[in-house]
Amino acid sequence: MQKLTAIIPTGNEIHNIEAAIASVDFADETLVVDSLSTDGTFEKAQELATKVIRRDYEYSASQKNWAIPQAQHEWILLIDADERVTTELKSEILEILKNPDPKIVAYWIGRTNIFMGEQVNYSGWRNDKVIRLFKRDFCNYEDKQVHAEIIANGDLGTLKHKLIHQSYTTLDNYIEKMNRYATWQAKDYE
Repeated sequence: MQKLTAIIPTGNEIHNIEAAIASVDFADETLVVDSLSTDGTFEKAQELATKVIRRDYEYSASQKNWAIPQAQHEWILLIDADERVTTELKSEILEILKNPDPKIVAYWIGRTNIFMGEQVNYSGWRNDKVIRLFKRDFCNYEDKQVHAEIIANGDLGTLKHKLIHQSYTTLDNYIEKMNRYATWQAKDYE
């Protein structure tokens, strides 16, 4: 069985951190990468994770690319603090790690998106997927401010089961994030 590091980037995620860490309790290492949280996230993560490291936040891809080489194990499962690994997804990942296909270096994972407590069944979010299970030495995030995806040096697979993504809990949260992402995406186009 291949060993697994779960990476969870955080920034003031006290309301999510316990459930996020609990959902990756099957990982051999849980690495929380904290962006200088001020709400107790860092302290709570220290109680629950294998390792917690801190770094000032620039943008998502930068933070993740900084964290990936610090993973102890070759296989990485990266989840955001507002995502959860289901029991079915956990079982599928563990089956892959028992006998991984040597050609596949990363896997697409679909997401079931929850918006203000309701599952999104239509729109572009219905088919949302991200690369989140990958080999450390074959993958990194493209250098973009927003919506960066993994660049994989090898073949990709797709998992059958999905992550739960509890994206926005309030309308104010949604508007604030959309404004922040619009500013960052404008920088990508400069």
